[in-house]
Formats: sequence, structure tokens, C-alpha cells
Amino acid sequence: MAYDISSILNSRMRISGISSGLDVDGIVKQLMRIEQMKVDKARQSKTLLEWKRDDYRSVINSIRAFKDEYFDILKPATNMRSASSLSALKTTYNGADTSSYFTATAGTGAIQGTFWISNVQLAKSAKAASSGPVTGNMVGSAIDFENTVISAENNNNKISVTFNGVKKEITLDDGISDIDSLASNLNEKLESAFGAGKITAGVNGGGITFSTDKTNVLNIGSVADNEGLAAIGYLNANKSNKLNLGSKLSDMAGFFSLNDLEPGEADEDGYDIKFSINGKEFQFKSSQTLNEIISTVNGDSEAGVKMSYDQLNDKIVVQSKAVGAVSRIQIEDVSGNGNLMAVLGLAGVNEAGTDASITYNDGSGEQVITRASNDFSINGIAFSLKKEYSAAVGDPAEVKLEGDPAKTLELIKGFVNKYNELLDKINGELTEKVYKDFAPLTEEQKAEMSEKEIELWEEKAKSGTLNSDSILTSFLNDMRNMLYKEVDGVSAKLYSIGITTGTWEQRGKLVINETKLREAIINSPDEVIKLFTQESDIRYSPDMSTEERAARNRENGIANRLYDVIQDYTRTSRNNEGRKGILLEKAGIIGDVTENGSLLSKEIQAKDQIINTLLDKLLDKENQYYRKFTAMESALNQMNSQIMWLSQQMGTGA
Repeated sequence: MAYDISSILNSRMRISGISSGLDVDGIVKQLMRIEQMKVDKARQSKTLLEWKRDDYRSVINSIRAFKDEYFDILKPATNMRSASSLSALKTTYNGADTSSYFTATAGTGAIQGTFWISNVQLAKSAKAASSGPVTGNMVGSAIDFENTVISAENNNNKISVTFNGVKKEITLDDGISDIDSLASNLNEKLESAFGAGKITAGVNGGGITFSTDKTNVLNIGSVADNEGLAAIGYLNANKSNKLNLGSKLSDMAGFFSLNDLEPGEADEDGYDIKFSINGKEFQFKSSQTLNEIISTVNGDSEAGVKMSYDQLNDKIVVQSKAVGAVSRIQIEDVSGNGNLMAVLGLAGVNEAGTDASITYNDGSGEQVITRASNDFSINGIAFSLKKEYSAAVGDPAEVKLEGDPAKTLELIKGFVNKYNELLDKINGELTEKVYKDFAPLTEEQKAEMSEKEIELWEEKAKSGTLNSDSILTSFLNDMRNMLYKEVDGVSAKLYSIGITTGTWEQRGKLVINETKLREAIINSPDEVIKLFTQESDIRYSPDMSTEERAARNRENGIANRLYDVIQDYTRTSRNNEGRKGILLEKAGIIGDVTENGSLLSKEIQAKDQIINTLLDKLLDKENQYYRKFTAMESALNQMNSQIMWLSQQMGTGA
């Protein structure tokens, strides 16, 4: 049987060696090994570039984190370029309890000195409460004892009483047929169940009343399959001495004490209760609960209030979310659409908040300072008012702002420690061992290894990507050079205040003599501050001339010098030539145009193009080999066909 070899060639699934019996795929694979090695080598080279780029970016992130922590003007507490950060002040008061009324914290712009505070008034929000208890008295209807006898036989001798969350069933004596006996029996049973004087049953107009201290929560309810609640004159529903927020408004007729709830005429959407708070109109249905109403009001930003139920005093409370005199509460029922606010004792409320005020005296005379908030600043001092304070409480509170050497010391120590950590990071990259025998693994190699073996291999393969890197070496040298040059007009030197370079093995790390540094901060605080924070009149620019840069470095304090170096290497702004920081131009950072536009990123992209070209060539060569073997198979097939034909002609065929 003859085979159409050409059709096999054109198929994506190759069938080879049919006529020859050769393992064509295996032969081609061996022949392609050299070409595959070229692809693998290009891929390995790309991987090394990616690892190098990622290691650069890790260093860049560490440098930028150091800059953000110690050179950011938005972080005055740690900004080493700011004199106010290093001239830390502490606050002391003339009385142990003064700070319970207010605190004063030195901030940017604050100076040492003494001042006095009296007559502290807190800023308060506008607040309104129900004009009286909103829950009606627990008074039952008059009982017709001519037709009513309370007894087990009549199945009307049991009620449920819940007192402060404790629920008990009260069973009345048989045969009660008058109001006084009923009240007496109830008192006896209630005392037995809850203790003497907790709940009192009384008589009012032929009905039974229940009373307790206003701090208690009392509920009178029915017992299943027993008509005792109706028998004692509570015909409509269970009763409580506190507002039930979960009850529907339509089920609370006669429940309120200030007014009877009267819903308005329902609109086409069924809303029959409408009111406004601070000009914002709300609408509800009488089938909704007070919980729903309170939740809706509290969630509305335009109304700007918080509504709640004061269970202790049995009142609805409305409080503005803002404080100060600008805060207001105005509540009205919408005419013709129900009287819920009147029922809650809030209709017609128009209340305003009050501003905070203090009497401030810095020695030049008393001044009354008014602010809308309890947190504000005066002359760089941040005040936080906590409790009202007046002359009746004590003498004017004396507040001193004094230098805080301990805080300044801790700031400098923290700065030096982070500087050393950054050096450790970079020196670690520069000295990391290179394992030349550990190249990035090919996919074929990975297929023959376990995950752990791959991990250990790549750990060595990734090592040393930045070993002896010239850019990082230059960065460290630039940083070190900035530390020990004299600052124009400043007598203090880094070594004179107790900060020196460690041993050679420590590779430029700084060492602090804490005792010497503390003494310098105490004895020469201004010199210490200028050593770090002095700033040249020449503004930083990546396009400064050599002369300008040299002059700025001489005049700058150490922190500003280091900041300039970091800017040179990591800034995201461009110079006149369109270049960003040196390290960003080299490796880029994620989220910036340099992410894909850096030198290394472009090299990686070029490797991708090379890899794609090599893959195209590999495929072409593979197809070329298969075409040659296909031609051979075709020739063999034709030869076999001719032999078979000759055999048949000569009579020797099968």
C-alpha cells in the first residue's frame, strides 16, 4: 500500500518513519538540540536581567523608604531636615490633674516658654431630647367586677411579668372579685417573685397601675391560652414602662404619654408619617418600627444627626454629629402628614451647639480664644480640650514648653540605625557571592528536579546579581562623602557630637557615643540642629552646575546633603535632558514610566525579540529537517511500490 507522504508533511501531526522504520522524531530532536541550546541561553540571559532588575528595585524601595521616613516634610515628627523636629519640646504642667482637663503638645512653630490657661469650655454639639417621658403610664382600663371573677376556673388568673430581663409567670388567687383585692394579691405575688418594693400594683379609676423605679425595665404580658392580662384591664397589648423600638407604630396606639399618634393621610406610596430634621424631609409608613426610623435618620448625611433612645430617662435624644456653634438641630412635623415628632416631644425643636473657648495668657495679657472644635492649634501648640476647667477648680493652669533632649536623642539614634540598615542592605548586595556554575534552569532541567532542588539551585543562581555594582558603589561613596565635610558656619562636626564611622569591616556604618551625643544636645542644641538641618539658599535642581552643587553641599547640613544624593539617584522628576534618577533610569520602579522604560527593561524587551527570532528559526529548521525526512520516506515508498510491481510482473509477488 502506498502512502501520500506529502499529505503527512502538511499535517500538524507528523507521522514519520513509516517506510524507513526510523525514529524520525528522535533524530530531529537530537539534530535540534544545538538550536534549542541557543534559545535556552537567550532565556537564561533574560532571566538574569530580570533578577538584576528586581534586585535593583528592592534597593530603590529601601532607599525611598529611608527618605520617606526621615526627609519628608509631611512627617514633622521624624523629618531630619526640619529644625523643629530636632528641637523637640516637652510639656509640663503645674498640677498632676491639669492634663485631665486639656493637653498642649508642641508642634511645628512652637517655641520654648510658659503660658497659663483658665476657663476651659468644651465645644458641644447641638442636642435635643423629648420634652418628657415618651412612654405612657402603665394604667389598665377599669375592670367590671360585676361580670368578672378572676379564677383558674375562668382561665383568667395568669399574667407574665418581665423585670430587668427576668421573666416570671404570676398566678393570682382564685375568686378575686374586687379591685382592692386584686391590687393586694398582685403586690403579694410580685413581692414573692421579685422582692419587696421592686414593683408596685396600685389602683387608678377602677384600673390597675404598675410602677417601678425609672431605672428599671418592666413589661407586663399575657400567658398563652390564659386571659389574665385582659381580666386585669390590659385589653389591647402587652405593656411596658419603656419604649419598645421594635413595635410597629400602628400597634402603639395609646402607648405614648405626650400625645396620641395620629398618622396623616397616606400618599400614593403609602407614606403617612413625614417630618424634617435640619431641612431634610423623611417619610415613613405607620407599619414601620421606631428602630427603622432611627436607623434611617442616623444613616442620612444631610440631616447630620444621631438619634437614639435614652432608656433610663425614657426619652428620644437627637444630637448633631458636628460640634460648635455652627451645629444645629431643627425638627418639625410636616403639616398634615402625621405628628410623630410631637408624640416624641421633639416637634418645634431649634437648638444650636456651642464653641470651645479658653482663656490664654502668655505673659502679655489674657485673651479669650474661641474655636469650633475641641482640637485646635495656637502658635504651633496643639490643644486638645477634654473637660471643663474654671477658676473654681483651681488657679490658672501653668504650662511650660521645654527642650526635650531625650526625644531629640531618640530621633537621631533612630535616623542613624535606619541609615546603617540601608548600608547593610546595599553592602549585602555588593558583596553577595557569585556562583558561576549555577545558571538559571531551563524548563527541561526543571522537569527533572524536585521543587526543593529547584529552590536551592535558584537561590545560588540569583546570588550576586549586583556584586561590585558600579552604580550602587557610587551611591554609597556619595552618601559617605556627605557626612564628614564641614558645614559652613557650623562649629559642630559629626564626630564632635559623638557619631563616628565604625571599623573597616563595618563598611561605613555609623557608631554613636550616646553619652557624648546627649551632652552635645543639652549643651549645644542649636549647633546640633544646624549640623543636620541647615539649608543653602541655592535650591536643589538636577541641573545645577558643578559650582552650584559644590556651594550647596558646603552650606547644607548633613540631612539636606543626604537628601540631595537620594534625589540624584531616585527622583521621579526629569532633568533638562529628560532623565530621572540614576537608579530609576537603570532599573525603574513599578507604577512609574520607568517600569518599562528603564535600561534594564529595554534590555529584557530586546532579549524577548531575540528569543522570538530564535524560536522562529528553530521552527523553520525543524520543518526543514522534517521535509528532508519526508522526501526520503516518499522516495522509499516509491521504491517499495516499484519493487512490488516488478515482483507482480515476474510472477513472484504475493
